Amino acid sequence: MKARNFIKPGEKVIVIFTRGIDLEINSDNTGSTGNWDLNPNHSIDRVIIYRRDDEDNTNSLYIATHAGVEATEWEGRYKIYLNHIQYVGVTDENWKEFAECGANPIRYFP
Repeated sequence: MKARNFIKPGEKVIVIFTRGIDLEINSDNTGSTGNWDLNPNHSIDRVIIYRRDDEDNTNSLYIATHAGVEATEWEGRYKIYLNHIQYVGVTDENWKEFAECGANPIRYFP
């Protein structure tokens, strides 16, 4: 399973690798993930989150609607706000295989 399997035709998506330190998921399925070095003007429809848990050796996947960004205290870094967060399962793929990229924790599609 790859990130592109979750992307609808014409959709603009950002895929994020996180260990969950700044990932917040609220009971109403809203939340945020933050301190990303990204272009705040990039057009994004949805967010795919690849959460690596080193304690139990799992890679959990979440999909959410992009709800905006906000600058953080670190220059050039942003918090991404999320709506309609859905847990979609786990993957055995490592980050590079899943996102079809290098070590960068951010991947844009298309």
